[in-house]
Amino acid sequence: MDPVEQPAWAISEKIKPARVSVLYKVGLAAVACIMILLPIVYIGLIVLVAYAMCRHAVDPWYRIGSGTGGLLMYLAPLVVGTVLVFFMIKPLFARRAKERELQRITPKDEPELFRFVHAICDSVKAPYPAQVQLNLEVNASAGFQSGLLDMLRRRLTLTIGLPLAAGISIREFGGVLAHEFGHFSQGAAMSLNFIVRSVNGWFARVVYERDAWDKRLWSSARRSDFRIGILLHLARGAVWLARRILWVLMNVGHGVSCFMSRQMEFDADRFEIQVAGSETFTRATMRFQLLNAAWQQTILQQSEACATNRLVTDLPRLNAMAANRLPMGTRKRVEESVRHGKTGWFDTHPTDSDRVKASKALGAPGVLHGDRQATELFHDFNATAHALTKRYYEEECGIDLEQMTLHPLERMATETLAAAEEDELVNEWFGPLVNIQALGFFKLDRTTNDVPLSEAVRSEILLELKPVVDSLAAANARWIDANNASCLLEAGFMIDARDFGLKKGTREVAEEARQLAESKIAEARSKLEGPLNSICSSFGQFVREATESKPAVRDQLESLLDLAARFPEIADALVRLHRQTSALELLLVNAENASNSLLWNDVANKLTESIDHDTAVVIAAFAGHEYPFAHARGRVLLTDFLCEWQEPSEKLGIIFDRGRTVFHRCFTLHYRVLGRLAALAQQVDSTAGSEIVVETVA
Repeated sequence: MDPVEQPAWAISEKIKPARVSVLYKVGLAAVACIMILLPIVYIGLIVLVAYAMCRHAVDPWYRIGSGTGGLLMYLAPLVVGTVLVFFMIKPLFARRAKERELQRITPKDEPELFRFVHAICDSVKAPYPAQVQLNLEVNASAGFQSGLLDMLRRRLTLTIGLPLAAGISIREFGGVLAHEFGHFSQGAAMSLNFIVRSVNGWFARVVYERDAWDKRLWSSARRSDFRIGILLHLARGAVWLARRILWVLMNVGHGVSCFMSRQMEFDADRFEIQVAGSETFTRATMRFQLLNAAWQQTILQQSEACATNRLVTDLPRLNAMAANRLPMGTRKRVEESVRHGKTGWFDTHPTDSDRVKASKALGAPGVLHGDRQATELFHDFNATAHALTKRYYEEECGIDLEQMTLHPLERMATETLAAAEEDELVNEWFGPLVNIQALGFFKLDRTTNDVPLSEAVRSEILLELKPVVDSLAAANARWIDANNASCLLEAGFMIDARDFGLKKGTREVAEEARQLAESKIAEARSKLEGPLNSICSSFGQFVREATESKPAVRDQLESLLDLAARFPEIADALVRLHRQTSALELLLVNAENASNSLLWNDVANKLTESIDHDTAVVIAAFAGHEYPFAHARGRVLLTDFLCEWQEPSEKLGIIFDRGRTVFHRCFTLHYRVLGRLAALAQQVDSTAGSEIVVETVA
């Protein structure tokens, strides 16, 4: 007789979460009242402006002179006031942008998952979710999707991120759900919390979001007759002032609600701790951050794979595997953040460090038991993950899957883990030195007979050079900002100097900033040249020794070394591509608002000619080389990988897309070549007598 299979999870007893104190409720009510008062203050300002405008219309407070000047003095407050009132009223009716509809599931689809969710709701005395939906975020959330109507009906929507479920245990997953539902276990606190979050969200949208009316006012002010243009520019200034008022009110509301928001998070944490236990809470907190760090790398790697027409079928489980093999440097940064983070005055959530301390102070054992993977709560997690991954590619990434080859998790996982190892090796050898401005120094000397630098010496050099590289990156960013500003000004635009880090929005100031940034770049590069050349020479020697000692990988190493030697030769072209595509992108985005099409065309054409020339230089440097990594089409020329469309074109958009694609793929290729060289040499160094086979093409 077969043994009875043990259930995947169980709840041993009911929890007794701490009651919300009267002081807590009073504080939350006070915050909610202030949040309600802020929009009322804003409405009062609108009424005041409208009243002043009406008084001026019927009884001007000054004597109007005769002629055009007098008429303009009378009309100006009316026009400016009308525009101002309209733009102040408009935010009151601002709606959320329509969110993408997520994949919903029902108890019929996932009976065990719903049974688990309902058990967690019972434990924390929260209402059952009216609907459950899935997405590809490393998170889970519960809320009132339809706003006030859902709040009045206590109709919750639970959203589960499959990458989170794929990477944690049932006990950890149950704790996360208990935290989310814990926000809604108390009716009064739930309603007040909803008010606070809604008003904060509204202020953020109306302050920062722009619509067609904003663009229309800006365009009309630029193109109208100067007399009408003066009025419209005055109106724009008044609208800016109104938004500044909103910004002040938003920050007042944010500041008032931050402390209470952090307390609400601590309160929800107590539910999680009571359900899952203090130790599990600590473990889940660390795991959550590791999964988030892995997700960034997973998406980046899949973006690179997309360039080779290859994608994985299961992003959630691939991410879980990647989280287990994060580079040591990334893992240390995550652990440092979790253990020693500090909460700021305006943080809406307490730091993980503070939350873990509070968890340990409670010392709760937890009532939920279940150490299996949370994926076992799903009827068929693999099929669900495959369907959601495909939907993500098509709807959110806009990828035509007919042009792609979808590979199973097992194959792509092997490549992902190998890529993670290569990343770690590149970090060990070069750390922060893989920078576009330092590319010209990556000359791998294969002729020297010097002894390679020890790991300890390399680490010391990299540690000393990090501030220099940070300075180089900052100077490069300032150069790009100044250049972008200069190009916009040359094309006839007016700019906000603060958007580009300038003191004034003039071409002279922009040019001065660009020259200063260039001098900072040259200074940083001069400090990098000697140490970086020393490291590259040591790396080249390390690879050369591997080449001589292992004929099995000699051809691969020689081919990769030959490829690596091409990059310093095109370093200047790649730097220009990076800079000029950034400037052209700004021009293309603002093309509709150009006040002088001749100036715009002149600047855009200059940038396009530069981009087209440098793109050709980069592609020509790799003529005859094959792409050295796996590709859906098998063996492909490197020039075809860098740019699928190489036919001459005079269209600005095509030239821009081609230049930007070539830059990104080339810079990524350089990084991957370094990683593969390091990995092959490392394998040779640590392998005694066994054959090494590294797949390079599909």
